[in-house]
Amino acid sequence: MGNFVFAGLSGALSSGAVAGVGVAVGLALTGLYLLSRQRRRIAVPFAPLWAPTHGERRAERLARRLRRWLSLLLQLIFAALVLLAVLDPRPAAIDRGGRTILILVDRSASMSARDEEGTRLMHARRIARELAGGLGPADRAMVAAFAAGVTAESGFESDGARLGQAADRVLPSEEPGDLGRALDFAAAALRGRPRPTLVLVSDGGFTTDERARAGARLDAGGALAGVDLRFARVGRRADNLAILSFAARRYPADPSSVEAAVTATAISNPKVSTTM
Repeated sequence: MGNFVFAGLSGALSSGAVAGVGVAVGLALTGLYLLSRQRRRIAVPFAPLWAPTHGERRAERLARRLRRWLSLLLQLIFAALVLLAVLDPRPAAIDRGGRTILILVDRSASMSARDEEGTRLMHARRIARELAGGLGPADRAMVAAFAAGVTAESGFESDGARLGQAADRVLPSEEPGDLGRALDFAAAALRGRPRPTLVLVSDGGFTTDERARAGARLDAGGALAGVDLRFARVGRRADNLAILSFAARRYPADPSSVEAAVTATAISNPKVSTTM
């Protein structure tokens, strides 16, 4: 058990004290067992009537003794399990250093661009799986995804495999990314938790106003004040041309002709949009 401190019961029992309690319980159970084995002396009026009962075979006596020792062993094991359950042994020093990590994956429309191996979202899921697999013994993490809204794909847990499965459940969308709503969700999820850390996995396709509002949340007194923010960027190109809307209709005067309207925007400069 080393230098671990047992956090249950009184919160201050060392490994030596726990061993002492275990020894005392074991001695008490063994003493009670030995006392229960003592036979009572009974006076009988005529001894030959009771003589056949003393002719117990050797095999029967051995089986009875084995049952008694097995009963004692089970009692000791049960007492040890109860003691461990009450004491709740946890490495308190490690718990104090554990982090609370929120892995926030962008699944907006721009994450479907194919300038990564597969798509940007596929690369983001790989990053999320790597982060989940690299958790420390006392770290806890949550996987969430956002576009126009935010979805929690898991709760806070330390199982890297389950967190990786949660990352694989993040699906692409055709919605724009609402960074403000995602950061508000992160602030609520990390509030009051030890060593809060936010990992934003995204291509960074946000407007200047969204970035300014995000900075305000991270400033002193903001919703994310005190949160360690990490940005994992995906996407090899900064420029990304997106089609926001497309419509087509036939001319009433000439049904063989079609009028089309397309609205596109450049993500690298979101204020510039073109309608054709």
